[in-house]
Amino acid sequence: MTSALRPFLLSVIASLGSIAEAQVTLSCDLTEAGNKQGVIYNFWDTHNRLPPYESINVPAFGMEGSYVNCVRMLGGWSKKGERMLDYDCYKWDGETFVYDWEPLIRRIDVVLNSGIQLKQIVLDNPPWAFQRAITFVDQADGLHYLAKDRNSTYGNAVPPTSMTCNGQSGYPSNRKRRRIQKMP
Repeated sequence: MTSALRPFLLSVIASLGSIAEAQVTLSCDLTEAGNKQGVIYNFWDTHNRLPPYESINVPAFGMEGSYVNCVRMLGGWSKKGERMLDYDCYKWDGETFVYDWEPLIRRIDVVLNSGIQLKQIVLDNPPWAFQRAITFVDQADGLHYLAKDRNSTYGNAVPPTSMTCNGQSGYPSNRKRRRIQKMP
C-alpha cells in the first residue's frame, strides 16, 4: 500500500462508523513490490487452545495444516474460583521466585506430539506468585487493585508488581531452552 493511499483508506475506515448501510470495497495492487508490507496470514487456519494441556484433540472439522495458539501456558489458572497453584511455572518460596519449566515443556510437547503446528505461545495469565506484595482493596482508590479482581473468571489477570520477577536468572537452562526452540 502506498503511503499516499494509507491516509485515504484510514479516513474511509473511520467514516464507516457513521454510515448505516453501505458497501465499501478496499483494494490494493500487490503486484507492485512497494505496496507489500508483509505476510498476511489466514487467521481462520489458527485455533486457540486453553488449559489444561494434558491432551489436545483435533476437532471434527479437522486441523490438518492448521496452527494452534496456546494460551495461559505459564499458569495463573483457576477452577471454580480456586487457584490452581500446582500448574504454575513460577512460584514464590517466601524469599525468592522458584522457576519450574517442566510444566511448560510438557504442555508444548503435548501440542507438538499431536501433529498440530504450534503458531505462538500467548503469555496471558501471569502465574499466581506474581501477585506477591500487591495490595487489594474493596473500594477503588486509584492506586490499588480491587479485591474482586484478585481471581478473575479465567484466573490471574493482575500483572506482576516488578519486572525483576521475570529476570534473566529464571530463564530455562540451555538444555531446556534448546528443547523449547525446536518448535516449528
